[in-house]
Amino acid sequence: MATIVEVLEREISTADKLAAKTGASARQIYRDIAALKQIGLPIEGEAGFGYAMRLRKGVGLFHG
Repeated sequence: MATIVEVLEREISTADKLAAKTGASARQIYRDIAALKQIGLPIEGEAGFGYAMRLRKGVGLFHG
């Protein structure tokens, strides 16, 4: 999961791209992202765009 966090801190990425970078399946990436969000990491996702870490509280990456 550390690789997922490292990537999302730098760029917006889809589950498929994260899967390719980590060697996991896209389904596992979805599970890992859900777990990371559950423990409080500020990960946002938007269908058709991908996932990213929210930079500051209250500042959305996809909807301003």
